[in-house]
Amino acid sequence: LGQAVDLVFALDASGGVGRENFATLKDFVRSLTVQFDINRDVAQVALVIYSRRAHTVFGLDTHDSGSA
Repeated sequence: LGQAVDLVFALDASGGVGRENFATLKDFVRSLTVQFDINRDVAQVALVIYSRRAHTVFGLDTHDSGSA
């Protein structure tokens, strides 16, 4: 598309989701992010998990490749 994109994923990590469903969510995020050229000029990705409180696992400027 020619435009830079910032993707922020927020995953529900509460007990109600369950371990298997949370693993499915992580797999979905992983499969989606490999479709992008992760670097500061094209696409940046962040991950936040939440239950009672939100926790930033990694921010937009953390990774400069899709290898994480």
